[in-house]
Amino acid sequence: MAQYLAQQSRTPLTLTHFFQGAITRSSTKPVALAASILSQLLRSDASIVPKAIASTIVERTLALLDNFPNYEDCPFQQLWSVIKDLLVTLPEFTLIVDALDECSAAEEASVLAERLREMSALSHAQIITLSRPHPAFEAHWKYCTKIGMNEEVVSSDIVLFTTKEVQRAPKIRIAVEDIVRKAETDAHGMFLWAKLMLQYLQKAATPRIQRDRLHKFPMGLAPTYEKILEENGEKLEPEQVALRRSILMLLVAAPSPLTVDDISTALALEAPNQHPSDQDLLIDAREQISILCWPLIEIANGHVQLIHFSIREFLILPGSAGQNPLTHFTERASHEHVALKCFYRLIHPDARSLSCVEKLMLVNLGRGSMAKDTQTWQMPNEWSFYVYASTNWHFHLTNAEISSGLLYLASLFLCGQDFVTWVESFLHSLDDMGSVPDIRASLSAWHRGLDDTQKDILSISQFLKLPYNNFLKSTQKRHESRVVHFMAMRRVATYYNLSERADKGQELKRIRQCIAEGFIDTLGGFHPLSLRSVTDWCVELQTANDQERELLRAESLLLKTMTQQRECLGEKVSDSFFTQQYVGLSMFYRTIFDESAKHLQQSYQGLVDTLGPTHRNTVICRLYYAHALVGQSNLRHACKIYEEIWTFWSHSYGIQNPLSTMSQSNLGVTYRKLKKFRLAEKHLVESLAERQRMFGACLVTVDSCVNLAILYRDTNRVGEAFAHLDLADNLGPYEFGFERVCQIQHVRAMLHYDSKDVKQAVEVLRALLSEATAYPVNRTTLWIRLTLAELLRSQGLEEEALAFFSNIVKSTTNEQIGTGRRETPSQLLAAESALRTLKMHGVQKADAELRAMNLEWSSQESYWIICGGPAAEI
Repeated sequence: MAQYLAQQSRTPLTLTHFFQGAITRSSTKPVALAASILSQLLRSDASIVPKAIASTIVERTLALLDNFPNYEDCPFQQLWSVIKDLLVTLPEFTLIVDALDECSAAEEASVLAERLREMSALSHAQIITLSRPHPAFEAHWKYCTKIGMNEEVVSSDIVLFTTKEVQRAPKIRIAVEDIVRKAETDAHGMFLWAKLMLQYLQKAATPRIQRDRLHKFPMGLAPTYEKILEENGEKLEPEQVALRRSILMLLVAAPSPLTVDDISTALALEAPNQHPSDQDLLIDAREQISILCWPLIEIANGHVQLIHFSIREFLILPGSAGQNPLTHFTERASHEHVALKCFYRLIHPDARSLSCVEKLMLVNLGRGSMAKDTQTWQMPNEWSFYVYASTNWHFHLTNAEISSGLLYLASLFLCGQDFVTWVESFLHSLDDMGSVPDIRASLSAWHRGLDDTQKDILSISQFLKLPYNNFLKSTQKRHESRVVHFMAMRRVATYYNLSERADKGQELKRIRQCIAEGFIDTLGGFHPLSLRSVTDWCVELQTANDQERELLRAESLLLKTMTQQRECLGEKVSDSFFTQQYVGLSMFYRTIFDESAKHLQQSYQGLVDTLGPTHRNTVICRLYYAHALVGQSNLRHACKIYEEIWTFWSHSYGIQNPLSTMSQSNLGVTYRKLKKFRLAEKHLVESLAERQRMFGACLVTVDSCVNLAILYRDTNRVGEAFAHLDLADNLGPYEFGFERVCQIQHVRAMLHYDSKDVKQAVEVLRALLSEATAYPVNRTTLWIRLTLAELLRSQGLEEEALAFFSNIVKSTTNEQIGTGRRETPSQLLAAESALRTLKMHGVQKADAELRAMNLEWSSQESYWIICGGPAAEI
């Protein structure tokens, strides 16, 4: 019907989509419709869809590819937003959606129904959907035109179909009138039922048997399926019935199409650690599968699929008396069956061979290195079903009926070198670990629901770390494996960056340094991979907290690396610009804002030219540039950039994306500084909520709490300010560096001061500065000295106030200040004045002020900005 309507369409542009739950689970997701529409628009004739529209689609979808390697991983709303923005520019069009009732979850179906309703309101759009009644649609389509296709409407068409098919079937030897009468009375509007009846009749050996079959053929699809499977099963040997059940379980559980070879291999897999024997593979697999599963399946383009979505519903009907266990099964049982097959495939000696893993790593992690000896890797022929298993094992495991055998296999896989091969094959041709932490998150949510006995069998606490660390041990002493050894370390470091950053800072520094030195030693200092690894190491050096930070060393190495990358790779490759953004970021942390902005501008333009304006690395660089603008007090320009990044990124990837929340949080802080308090609160509250949901206790969540407390102080909402400081305290700020403790207490003291409790404010700050003697001086303690001096002066304690500015500056001449001899009041006043200039106008003016008095800072590190989301300052 949908195809016929498309052929009859009179609009310049006609788009179609078919939900096909019987073929693949992924096609039942709303995002499949969005991807289908965009694909058809790109393939349309330029006279109908202008090149400008096609270019916009390419630009927007390429941006999405940075985070989502295929359309199935992309949230529907993000992909639909591309379509929504293009709708008004399209010519008159018709969209026909078939089998909409097969759209997977009710919640997703409801969202899709609303998007289609909105589209139908356009004057140049015609939307036609074909669907069985579905409760998710009713509220949205209350005022849409509906044409019922009930039994009465389609009965004449079924009669015509049956008549024509009988006339084309020479094997049918009984009266056409009898067959048509049967279809007219028993089909109940179902073309598939009529088709199955005709096929069933043609398999009869004699006209008498055909007549008998016609008379006994049941009404309804489920009874029809049951009857045919039962009769066919009586002709099969027991082992053939078992094979049929296994095939059907594979097809019901599979979220993506299976090939004939996949099914043949899966059937032959009976245990881990072995290849399927040739003696167990199907002879003429295509024919055998067709015979065993007729009439429920069809084979198209080498893929096996159920002929109709209703078959899946039939096979997984809830258990009831009299139901044949050889035919029916639960959905969870089917997932267990396929999960076992996946682990049988993934766990085998070839996957554990060092040569296999090493070659995969050289291909994957050497990708893009511009090395002339870059290797290629092709899946061995005998690894049939491996691609499916590597993509879907976790999906089946988390949906399976749990058994100790399945948990044991999962544990064996997660702890062994087979897992390393899986990661490398799963990421074949990609140097992107982003999807692996997502899989771990899915496993973690599922694992929490296991009982204690089951958790004893399967632990996921060492996910990725244990197998990779064991692999590192096996390659450590092999000279020929040294490059691979450091590539494996790079995988572990990237995984830490993506999933466990908060508690792995010091270990990451050590690992990144080891990787950089290892690549330099094995590949040479000018190899692209060596240079990129130095950049990765420097990022860890500059983002550490307190005494672990090595900012000057990182900046020096980054400048050197950037120059080497330009010499080796030129400016048509992004590497040097990627490194340069961290040069600019380092200067921002050191409060050299003008130089920082200069480097970040150059880096941003280079990344735009090499990666494009919407690439993730390019957008992050632009975010850093906005930080530098804030440092220059160019708040309006910075705010505009934060707004643009937040709008684009949250629109494309959702508000839950870390880059979305980072840009939103910075936007909220900048709005506060511009005194746009209502907008500031909106963005700070939303970004805090997302960070609590995604990360829980981490440094950026603490920063969000403190920034909100500062906002509430600015708007005289003292109770809410104290509440957010308490929340920050409960997150354990000491774990994220002592300066965050200082920030919290500084704001707390100012709230006491605002409440006219000067004594309590002074006590809080005195206690904090006393505690601070055990830590390196930090930026916040400098501002606390200024605050405390003002409070003490208000109580007439001038001498004590001045004493807090000791050891902040030193002489540039031979005269020593603050190192054994008492500093004079004029020297202490100079230190205080320089601090106020530093806070109000930046380090360059403060440095000039000190130089005029032959003074300099005792420690540059003391006024550096810490890493944060963003770091909070009063």
